[in-house]
Amino acid sequence: MTVTEDTVGPWRVRAEWDDQVSRNGPSRVVIEPDPTADPELLGGGISTTVLRKVKPTRPVEPRDNALAVELLRKLAQRHEVTDEYLAALSAVYATLTATGSPRVSHELAELVDRAPSTVKAQLSEARRIGLLTKAVPHRAGGELTERANELLQQAAREARRILHENSSSSLD
Repeated sequence: MTVTEDTVGPWRVRAEWDDQVSRNGPSRVVIEPDPTADPELLGGGISTTVLRKVKPTRPVEPRDNALAVELLRKLAQRHEVTDEYLAALSAVYATLTATGSPRVSHELAELVDRAPSTVKAQLSEARRIGLLTKAVPHRAGGELTERANELLQQAAREARRILHENSSSSLD
């Protein structure tokens, strides 16, 4: 379980993510008075303005995403849309959407040096060929499929093999 805490005005917001309940959003949000807040600011209770400002975002563990980002960068340099590229794109996309990133397609577009519309089309292709699950209508999201995970593991094994060969030949 992952827990984050934030402050919105005089309120403390605690969000909990339990992957057994949901992978996209928090499974529990608690809003309570900040103990250091001025009591006069708490008088009106939790307003809809406060609720609109509550935007819990799940922290990204660098190790969770670093390999997929690096793989995506390398594959994007080839300018080929392969299944491996689409799997890596989907992996980074799934991580960004799970963390609540507001401009996912723009962030991905910058990462792979493509237009956001191109990235969206590539994500649609990834869904079509079974690398990324469908999202809730009109919302960003989706999860990697088993096939996408297999492609990423295969690409990681290949990268390790190449690195090993390169380090062995430099010793000769």
